[in-house]
Amino acid sequence: MKNLLLFSLLTVLAISCSTEENSDTNQNSSDLSVLVNTNVYGTYTGIFSTLDSEFRGVIDVVIPVNGSDLFKYKAPTAILTLENGKTIKATSFQEAVSGQAISNMVFENTELSLLYSVDANGSNSKISNVVFNNVASDIRIAKNIIGKTPVNPLTGTFSCSDCKGHPNLTDNAEYTFSLMFITGDDGNKTDVVSQIMIPGAVNSPFGSNDNTQGPVATGTSRMLSTVSGAEIDINLNWSASYLKSNSESCNAAIGTWSLNSTTVGEIIEGVFSSTNADDCKEVFINANFNTFAGAGFSPTPAPGQIDSNLIIFTGFSDGDMNYGDTKTTGDYNRGIANAGVTTGGIYAGVVTPGDRCLLIQPGGSDFTPGSITVRALNEGGLDFTNVQVQADVVMRNDQTRSTSISLEYSTDNITFTPIPGVSAINTPLAATGSDIVIITAFDRVIPVSLADNDFIYLRVLSDDNGGSGSRDEIGIDNLKIFAY
Repeated sequence: MKNLLLFSLLTVLAISCSTEENSDTNQNSSDLSVLVNTNVYGTYTGIFSTLDSEFRGVIDVVIPVNGSDLFKYKAPTAILTLENGKTIKATSFQEAVSGQAISNMVFENTELSLLYSVDANGSNSKISNVVFNNVASDIRIAKNIIGKTPVNPLTGTFSCSDCKGHPNLTDNAEYTFSLMFITGDDGNKTDVVSQIMIPGAVNSPFGSNDNTQGPVATGTSRMLSTVSGAEIDINLNWSASYLKSNSESCNAAIGTWSLNSTTVGEIIEGVFSSTNADDCKEVFINANFNTFAGAGFSPTPAPGQIDSNLIIFTGFSDGDMNYGDTKTTGDYNRGIANAGVTTGGIYAGVVTPGDRCLLIQPGGSDFTPGSITVRALNEGGLDFTNVQVQADVVMRNDQTRSTSISLEYSTDNITFTPIPGVSAINTPLAATGSDIVIITAFDRVIPVSLADNDFIYLRVLSDDNGGSGSRDEIGIDNLKIFAY
């Protein structure tokens, strides 16, 4: 049992000895656990960012037990691992003394310098005066306590697509938004520490220990909880889904934020996510249509066809579709379009060799008006609160009639709501070319409750929008639907 405890201790400390090294023969594992948990010794883990948000990473500060072979490092050492994988080590030549607080212990090398302080019992660890490559920086840190879940640092960024002209925020630029989970998933409000950078803003960096974590739900491959917080001084609120898998392949927070800005007199909204957050999203649909051959739709699709349990159409002269229908003739089976076409129906449009899209040629009795409805089933074993939709809306603008396109969503296939932030899309009246091009590439998060085994429906509506003569070909490509 003692050997197992010692192994656990080394794992939590994250800087274990090599197999050639021997543990301290004067102290057993239980004594070492008590010593590390109640003293200044141990490994402290945290989140790092430069104040300009250019660099982010995770840091470990190791305070070794004097005279023990428990630690790889014999002197106090700070190990910074940047998001790009680079590792920087800074050493202190000061010595920690059992039972005594550390005040402004100096760590430095040619790239990194900082001051470290901690109470005599190992609590209230703080790092100040952080400089990385001559750039002022910030670190939030906490101690790994043996017997509790190790500190879990999540580096990430936030952005706003419309920053309302805020002098410190640029549209679509990314700024640091990192979180640190201190004592695991027990819901205590002090478990989650935030680190938020608004370059140039007074009192930046921002961050708080007063954030909350809700109950944890467990699905088929991961756990999910909601975390939220506020920066009262700047009227900023945020909320996120925190997902983590047992295999450690998924460990991220994804959410939204809003800033009631007194500077611009408006509310600014945006999104934030941890690094590698896509690994945590439940993927419902990921369709690039490259194998579609315009050969129709079936609940048991053959090569070149699309599953009719996922997508249906209305507005064609050959009749509307229901989910599970078989439609393999006429308008639903127009084949591959290597160039412009004139006959109404559904095609596999060739964007470039090897790259196809779902393409529709509207006509007087086809798709004017018409709709495409895609449905996705939540099979993740969890109730999600956000659905993310990504897609390219494409056209071949070779005619002199405009087409209007709008996008909606529903959870019951009856009542549809416009997707937030996606305005109606209109093809130009004047013809501009014969290639298939992207009209808009949208990426939107829909705040919607989606229970396990429920569907989300995405509908594309289309109709004439002025002009005369033949109509442009329109379609969708690279459709992805996620949930978190």
